[in-house]
Amino acid sequence: MDKDNVFFTITMDEALFTYLLTSRKSPVNPHDCYHVLQDRGINPGFALAQFTIESNCGTAGKGAINKNWGNLRSGPRQEGTRGGMAIYSHFLISLMDYCDLVYHYINNDGIETLPQFCQRFAPPSENQTNFYINFMQQFILNHANLIPRSVIVTWPSLGLTNAE
Repeated sequence: MDKDNVFFTITMDEALFTYLLTSRKSPVNPHDCYHVLQDRGINPGFALAQFTIESNCGTAGKGAINKNWGNLRSGPRQEGTRGGMAIYSHFLISLMDYCDLVYHYINNDGIETLPQFCQRFAPPSENQTNFYINFMQQFILNHANLIPRSVIVTWPSLGLTNAE
């Protein structure tokens, strides 16, 4: 794996991850979520960007109702469906399915950049994909406290067309 990869390189420490979740009054246990992401090799900054855009950190929309980290349509650990999205008993369980899906997209679908991921995960037929891409890029850049922003903007996997 490329060490300069927005999906896998940890750009955010646990303290900032916790602060961002608690400041949004998220129902998740930040410590447990951070360590699931860390143990599975997923960048917490990337996952939190998606959790934020999908459900305001578990406080709004279908993601909050279904306890579904990424508004996944299905996953092996789901307990049912509602509104076309998987229902989970706990956000932590949906986070495990989310991590598996990220790896599936990268390993099986050839996803290499954040824009490619967003096109696949949030297609234009269902979402404002360009807004989604821009939100995730900016969230990751603005909340990176382990790696300088000036370094991250050079990562091809972030998918910026020009350094910001």
